[in-house]
Amino acid sequence: MKSLNEIFNSAIAKQLTRLIELEEYTDYKNAYNKYLVFLQRR
Repeated sequence: MKSLNEIFNSAIAKQLTRLIELEEYTDYKNAYNKYLVFLQRR
């Protein structure tokens, strides 16, 4: 069974390919990293 992280990462990767060249990429990445930390602390 895939971990939640793997499923989430594959979905996120598809979105990231569209966001890579946008200015909000950095903000998006920061929010994603904070979300990963949140998941690990639960």
